[in-house]
Amino acid sequence: MKRNQRRGLNTDYWSLDLPIQTRNYVPKFIAIEELIINSDQYDIELPFIPYEPVVAKIEIPGQVEILTLSEYLNIKPELLYKLNAGYTKWASAPSEKSVFYIPIEQYDYFQTSENPFSDSNQINWISHTVESGDSLWSLARKYDTEVRIIREINFLENDLLSINTTLLIPLSKTESNNFIPYEMHIVSEGDSLWRLAKKYNLEVIDLARMNNIDVNSYLQLGQQLTIGNKNIHRNMESKKRTILYSVKQGDNLYKISELFDVSVKSIKDINKFKEETLRPGQIIKIAIKAF
Repeated sequence: MKRNQRRGLNTDYWSLDLPIQTRNYVPKFIAIEELIINSDQYDIELPFIPYEPVVAKIEIPGQVEILTLSEYLNIKPELLYKLNAGYTKWASAPSEKSVFYIPIEQYDYFQTSENPFSDSNQINWISHTVESGDSLWSLARKYDTEVRIIREINFLENDLLSINTTLLIPLSKTESNNFIPYEMHIVSEGDSLWRLAKKYNLEVIDLARMNNIDVNSYLQLGQQLTIGNKNIHRNMESKKRTILYSVKQGDNLYKISELFDVSVKSIKDINKFKEETLRPGQIIKIAIKAF
């Protein structure tokens, strides 16, 4: 406006030299507003939208993995990202608490005694990209863990490491990092979720969720159940998990790659981009690394 004033030009919206995105967006907004306010004049029947809350606010102690929370809520991680646009990485920032907005239908998950987020949630697993000079022994010393655990978690058949390979590594030998090999259990006579949970030192609710069954389900003879530490199960899957990201104003491939700690090439490859230009609101895929 000041530039138009200096030049003696009109300062109304239509006279301003604005980016093409703004010039296209604002008239559409004005048109929609007109259609809603004066819908009767245009013979438009607007749908009834109940005036009631559809999301609930929750506070979780400590840092939270987005995929962990979405899995507990039984919603897609993309929805959690959309409801919480401030979170763009794989986890919330390390702090005393994390605030999330979730679908109100899922709020009851946080009112039960089985809520795993009632206590401070620490991120105990990381990914390590093998560099020249790394060995299982040096990594075990560096991260205060055991060679056996690193080998079993990553299904290594020998002690040789390949440069640029990504390994899952527990940060310490804490109780929360007790390792149970990722395996299948074939249901036999007398098995129940409660007995299997006790046998493998798991929570019943975790065992049920891991296998997408109800905690009160009857098991069938010969049924295959996934058995494994829930952190390891989630993290092994996360090596091939992708999320959807909504491009924001000012984003570019390099900035997005920094946010999610991935390479620009990986974003290009998974989206089959032929050019690097991104549009605000564009939905792109991002293959996130293991936690």
